[in-house]
Amino acid sequence: MSNVIQNPFKILSVICFLFSLTQIGFNEKYGIELLFFGWSLDLLFTSFANFCWIANLFFIFSFIKIKNSKNTIFFCLIAFLLAVSFWFNHSINETSFCETCNKPVSIEIRTLGLGYYLWVLSIFFQLLHLFVQRKFYSKRNLDN
Repeated sequence: MSNVIQNPFKILSVICFLFSLTQIGFNEKYGIELLFFGWSLDLLFTSFANFCWIANLFFIFSFIKIKNSKNTIFFCLIAFLLAVSFWFNHSINETSFCETCNKPVSIEIRTLGLGYYLWVLSIFFQLLHLFVQRKFYSKRNLDN
């Protein structure tokens, strides 16, 4: 039996992530737009909500095969916690500045779209994949 059938979570993770890019993440901003330009929000580091984009980097690191699988689980767990933490934020700062007050513009987060939830779900599926993989391989190594 193939690993994909035994552990479908990696495929589900990729499908959810790709589909999240076509959906609204928050405030009428599509996932693809947030993926490519969301990092610019992090340049200011003026609110915790701005750090949530970094979850994408940890999510990508969790797909990279590293000899120590604890690292990939750790990367994915950080990605998941950062992604979920965005839910608790009420505003995010943009890189544009207010001309009169010389401060970053704060945008109220009015709605979280389907893209956000699919993004979080994709990270969750990757986390499940890593746990199942770790359990499967550790059990397989004990049998040998």
